[in-house]
Amino acid sequence: MGELNDKAAAIFNTLYAVGCIIAPILGGYLKMATNFRVTCDIMALCSATYGIIYLIVVVIPGCFNKDKNDIEITIADSPNTNNNRPTLPT
Repeated sequence: MGELNDKAAAIFNTLYAVGCIIAPILGGYLKMATNFRVTCDIMALCSATYGIIYLIVVVIPGCFNKDKNDIEITIADSPNTNNNRPTLPT
């Protein structure tokens, strides 16, 4: 499991760095090729498309695939509870 996390972190960091290099170049090219308003519209369209894809692929299936046994934790299951507490006389 640790090796998988290391690979995922390496891929994420690599693509983040590549994005930091490519984004200003691509943004400058789009600004030169079009005007500022069209460049903003292109970036807004890309962001909206990514958001819709994320909603369809991750969020909606996650709402239907919840494993309730993993989510529900009662106080009795907690390792810090002391169920054998003495009671005070009343």
